[in-house]
Order: sequence, then structure tokens, then C-alpha cells
Amino acid sequence: MVEIRRNRNCVYQIAYHVVWCPKYRKAILRGPIAKEVEALIEEICQKNEWPIIAKEIQPDHIHLFLTIPPAFLVATAIKILKGITARRLFQKFPNLRKQLW
Repeated sequence: MVEIRRNRNCVYQIAYHVVWCPKYRKAILRGPIAKEVEALIEEICQKNEWPIIAKEIQPDHIHLFLTIPPAFLVATAIKILKGITARRLFQKFPNLRKQLW
């Protein structure tokens, strides 16, 4: 159950189920890459105060169930999640660029 959250303007109970996959749906999310993605998602959501309800990382896609405040655009939140994780993964694992050309 999603808890009721409050801020100074509103009371809300919103959860989003987000699914995204790597380019060409390649099964690259394994081992150290999967652990790094999980840590990055946790860090980004904690920094932005988006509580994670559930998270599942499969070899070829990611399921994320989280709460985002109504004042924050969902598209922007997803852009932040995908952009930061992709950029940091390419920095830490340069061989990914060759696999996802």
C-alpha cells in the first residue's frame, strides 16, 4: 500500500510503475552492472525524495514502482533517472559503448 504523503500544498497518494530497457533490449544488466544500476537508482531517488516502493532489475529491463510528488513532472523524473544512470554507467563501464553502439 502506498502511504499518504503531505506537503504544504497538497495531500497525495500517487505511485508510478516505470519500465525501461537498454538500447536494442540487450541483456546487459547483469553482475556488477546490475548492482551499479541498483545503487544509482537508490541514490537518485533518495536525493530527490522519491520513495521507492518496489524495484526489480532484469537482464534486459528495469521495473521501478515509486512515488513522485504531483508538483514534479513524471517525464522529467524519468529523464533524470535514465539520463544519470546511463551517463554514469558509460563512465564506469566503457565497454558498454561498444555493445550498445
